[in-house]
Amino acid sequence: MTRLNINKFYAYFALLLVTLFFFSCNYKHDLITEEIVASKMLDAQRDSLIEEAKSLNNQGTAARNRADYKEALNLHFRALNLAELTKDTVGQIYALNNIGTDLRRTYSNIEASTYHYLALELSSKNNNYSKNRARAMNGLGNIFLALNNSEQALNYFQHALSIEKELNSTLGQAINFANLAEAYQMSNNLDSALYYYDESLKQNQIIDSDIGIAICKRAMGVIYYEMGSDRLALKLLNEAFDLMKDSKDAFHKLEVQISLAETFIDLNRTNEAEFHITEILTLAKDINSYDYLQRGYKLLAKLKEKQQQYRLAYEAKEMVALYRDSVLEQNSEVRILELENRFKGKEAAQQIQLLTTEKALTEKNKIEQQRIFFLLILLLSVSIGFLYYRYNSKLKISKELEKINELKSKFFGNVSHEFRTPLTLIKGPLEKWLDKDLPTELDKDARVMLRNSERLLFLVDQLLGLSKVDSGNFKINQQLADLSLALRGIANYFLHIVNEKSINYYINLDASGKAWVDLHIIETIVTNLLSNALKFTHPNGKISLIGKKDKDNYIVKVANSGNRLSDAELSKIFDRFYTNGSSNYSSTGIGLSLVKELCLLYGAKLSVVYNEDNEIEFTVVFAPLAEMEPRNIEDIALENLSVDRFQAIREGSVKPTIEKEQVEQYDDFMFSDKPLLLVVEDNEDLRNYIVDSFKDICNTIEAKDGVEGIAAAQEHIPDIIITDIMMPKIDGLELCNTLKTDATTNHIPIIILTALNEERDLLAGLKNKADDYITKPFGAKLLKQKVKNLIEVRNVMSRKYRKEFIIKPLDVLISGGEDSFAETLKNVIENELTNPDFGVDEFCAVAAMSRSQLYRKLKATVDMSVSEFIRVHRIKLASELLKNKNMNVTDVCYSSGFTDTSYFSKSFKEVFNIPPTEYRKRLHADKE
Repeated sequence: MTRLNINKFYAYFALLLVTLFFFSCNYKHDLITEEIVASKMLDAQRDSLIEEAKSLNNQGTAARNRADYKEALNLHFRALNLAELTKDTVGQIYALNNIGTDLRRTYSNIEASTYHYLALELSSKNNNYSKNRARAMNGLGNIFLALNNSEQALNYFQHALSIEKELNSTLGQAINFANLAEAYQMSNNLDSALYYYDESLKQNQIIDSDIGIAICKRAMGVIYYEMGSDRLALKLLNEAFDLMKDSKDAFHKLEVQISLAETFIDLNRTNEAEFHITEILTLAKDINSYDYLQRGYKLLAKLKEKQQQYRLAYEAKEMVALYRDSVLEQNSEVRILELENRFKGKEAAQQIQLLTTEKALTEKNKIEQQRIFFLLILLLSVSIGFLYYRYNSKLKISKELEKINELKSKFFGNVSHEFRTPLTLIKGPLEKWLDKDLPTELDKDARVMLRNSERLLFLVDQLLGLSKVDSGNFKINQQLADLSLALRGIANYFLHIVNEKSINYYINLDASGKAWVDLHIIETIVTNLLSNALKFTHPNGKISLIGKKDKDNYIVKVANSGNRLSDAELSKIFDRFYTNGSSNYSSTGIGLSLVKELCLLYGAKLSVVYNEDNEIEFTVVFAPLAEMEPRNIEDIALENLSVDRFQAIREGSVKPTIEKEQVEQYDDFMFSDKPLLLVVEDNEDLRNYIVDSFKDICNTIEAKDGVEGIAAAQEHIPDIIITDIMMPKIDGLELCNTLKTDATTNHIPIIILTALNEERDLLAGLKNKADDYITKPFGAKLLKQKVKNLIEVRNVMSRKYRKEFIIKPLDVLISGGEDSFAETLKNVIENELTNPDFGVDEFCAVAAMSRSQLYRKLKATVDMSVSEFIRVHRIKLASELLKNKNMNVTDVCYSSGFTDTSYFSKSFKEVFNIPPTEYRKRLHADKE
């Protein structure tokens, strides 16, 4: 709704709220009877009565300016009666226009038009009354504005302006320019409106009228806001408010503040809006203005809805309804008041009786409406209570189900971990043996063992997959891929198996093109179907994999020969571990059950029949390829992210208190050329296997749980850490988080080993700043290569930082962030290097590290030893001091922390390839 429509809305409702200012007041008009006036109508007293009428007019205008419209109307009617009795035409016209204005301010436009027309008729009889004629035209123009007839309004305003120009009245022109602007604003001719408001502003500035200036600036501010110039609009509105702060004209002051409040609400500047709304309500209460109280509470309701404080908004709306009803009552009273003063006979009494009856009906309707309202509130409350109860019940059930699923997933995760660790210890040594030349018989047995360990891993993965589907934790992560190529890769995986069993294997796959698919789900479905076919196909039997593109669908069929099943057996083929107890058909296990669940999850159609060749045939119709779109791009990116590129995405928690064990026996590794590897694993066999795998390329230290692992890492600063997740005391995630938030160890790459391969487990590793993540079982080759890669990346980074650190050490430290070790290095460079007694021991004390800790930390981060770091940065300091012509080489030597000039010269030459004396000469020669 536009601001113009809102203003129309308020104008229509204003007629219902007109008597807001007279509620709770008992009006009795002091009728000046003709007899009393007659006694005053002596010639000597006529002028006094005319002056009294003028005074009453002025008092009424003052009452109107403070929004006391009841008092204003009373005073102006008294002035009209005096003017009529004294035959003072000018006084009559003046009072009639004032009464019309009073009624317009209370939105009684029809009644107001009567008085303005009477004033216009009287003023047209004599050219000397042209000023009052202009006022009457202004009044009528404003009435037509209120009735949304801008064309008629413009006609009256233009006539009034021409009169004011003839009279050379600055104030009159200011008023009429503003009226014309308002008419153009109503017709949405905003440029013309701004022009006439500007003309009015100029006239008001000439006569130094703060109220007139404020009226113009408020109106211009509203227009500029509608045009999108928020800043200029607020500037003008605030200037108008400043001008009206101390004004007694409550009407125009409230209008300015209402415009400001509406603007601040629209701009979501709630504090300013609330300030002005509070001011509006306070002033409206002071002057007993029900109209502005209603408008103020309406703004308050809008503000509280925007702040989502719905209870306060509801209370404000109740106040709006309360004052609306009061206005309906007083609207009748103001019309009665007007009729009493217009007529003093029978006609007036009849009108009063009619309005009184209307008021009684209004009261009756109000009572009926209140009853209906309270009934609706009661019904609404009961409905809300019932819905709330149902919502809470469903929420409670949902939480219980989530808890059960979580316990179930945790159970399967623990089972998986227990299976995967021994599988790793089986697969690892087997792969290691198969890399060597083994006797034929032993090689054959080893390969059988390896194949069956992989089969066991496949069964564990099936069990976990089915568990995730049951618990609702199996997510669909689609990616753009060629489905037919993926199916061919899956089919080729079974070639060596079918050849060993002498099975005829047919593959016929139509090209699918690229589409959004979940390759993991499709691979699981097709792999299980082919595995099932292999299980029940006899030697020299037949298995076929066919893929057909049918419009947007892609149909996959897997068929195999074998013993025929009955219809009853076929109907239960997807049941878990189903068996008919005969020798013809053994248990289906969970493979086909998992296929069924995944098809339901993925929206694929699954069916099984016997084809023309009497082969059992499974058909899967995948969803329309054209409709497939990535459902979770973030998950896809995470799933396809190389584990070599993991980055920390969350800061860790507070480091736990750890009782350090005696690990001095590893200090011999400090100066070894081999990298130092820390293995943290609670399973002794797996820990020994990892240590044995790395004995040729790394020095290794071991820890059997997270507490020992943290202590060893902080004591010896290894080059890389391999840790399990599930361990006693402190698990791998907490170990990772603790070390990554410790300035001493935060640079060390960490590889996490786990049997937990769900996405949330992967995210947990990332959030705790792991550098890599490997699921069990794993091969030694893969683990070795990942360790080599991470160490090489760390070495490349340290060499890079060494170069940058030598050139601009402080810049590197500042860009490194708030790391406490970086702060230590910065402190050493800035404050300690000039101290000749500052050496390795002092450096260790400042860094709160042992010699071995500090050495390994510096080597890992900037590729320097402790003494080299001190020497190089003293030389760097000396190179800066040599720029000072007033210092000789000896002074520079001692000022940079050296105590031996020959050693200083030798060290300087090692860094800059020239002696300090030559460096100084070249430096100053270049400047000259």
